[in-house]
Amino acid sequence: MTFNKRRAFLITMAIWLILSLLYQSLWLFSQTMKADIYAADEARSGYGRRRSIPRMYTTYTVGDITYHSSYFRNELDVSNGYCEIRYLIFAPDISRKNSFAGNWGYTLVFFIFLSLVTAVLFIRKDIIGDQAVIIVQGKSPFIRIEKNIIEDYDGHDIADGPSSEAELALKKRIGTEADVFQKTEVSASDYKFNPNAIGIFVAYFIPLYWFFKILVTERSAGPGIIFLGMVVVFVPVFVQNTRNPTFKAKIPDQGSLLFSTTGVQYKDEFYSIGDIDAAVVYLESFQGFEYQERVVMGGNITISPGDNNKISFKFKGEVIDFTFILDEFADYWSFKNLMSDWAARGVNVLLTKVFEDEFVVQQMVKFNTQVSI
Repeated sequence: MTFNKRRAFLITMAIWLILSLLYQSLWLFSQTMKADIYAADEARSGYGRRRSIPRMYTTYTVGDITYHSSYFRNELDVSNGYCEIRYLIFAPDISRKNSFAGNWGYTLVFFIFLSLVTAVLFIRKDIIGDQAVIIVQGKSPFIRIEKNIIEDYDGHDIADGPSSEAELALKKRIGTEADVFQKTEVSASDYKFNPNAIGIFVAYFIPLYWFFKILVTERSAGPGIIFLGMVVVFVPVFVQNTRNPTFKAKIPDQGSLLFSTTGVQYKDEFYSIGDIDAAVVYLESFQGFEYQERVVMGGNITISPGDNNKISFKFKGEVIDFTFILDEFADYWSFKNLMSDWAARGVNVLLTKVFEDEFVVQQMVKFNTQVSI
């Protein structure tokens, strides 16, 4: 079975949900009873030496067999000398407290943790690319990812036949308007942390703290912990991936990078081309590049944010890395030509492009993407 990135993400999330519910379904075959508390750790204090989370130790008898178990300490249970538990009928030695936190706590932690990990893996393009294909098969390796390597990205569908008049016109502009498409300086932006997002993450620790506190102390009703669990999952995913610059974790640092025939200017730092020995470039696209993905993958139309271009160069023995944003098509084309100029000046340049030039021109015309005048 073959899935694109979006479907694989949704299916993976569904798997975590199904596994969580399957585990919970086991407890349909359970019974409740009171367990006697014979010992308990001291309550944790906010001062002095740190101690592990306090627990209480119990015994309960099923049939003729007495079982020992422990659970998170609850002051009310300790004062009563007993707590209500739930044990599996087919495995009486497996039990948990018969409370919302006891019945659902571990399941919620399992689902939320795996959901966050899955979101990071799938949403970040530098881990699993947008064009990646996930293949599930019945032999080893059971799961593999294809087209997630830079070299595999150039397989887009290029229309056969002669170029249209619009395509010929654009190619002519590219060849004749050197001041636009062969600029000797290309301005770009890298990312900086958004102060607003930093504030959001600081505030995020409040519901995160209360979520785990509720699970440990069992002092909240079910709806409260479910709401906090949703917040714990939603906030980091939203801040990482929203397009709203007010809340996004990283925002463009406009004009912080300048590539030229003489080197790279990054804010107050200048890396002279004479001291650059080699450069590895991954050139994806520019802001607003609209294109149709391969027809075999459903022909989805995508608008690129142009923020996944990368360069790594060796400067005086030190490796310098940047992930940068190109604002428009003219910058994209000029940067590509600029790398050829670097190579002519003696820099060992390895340039890998996501899209072939012919494909870029065709998609520019097809979706009427604006070009600098």
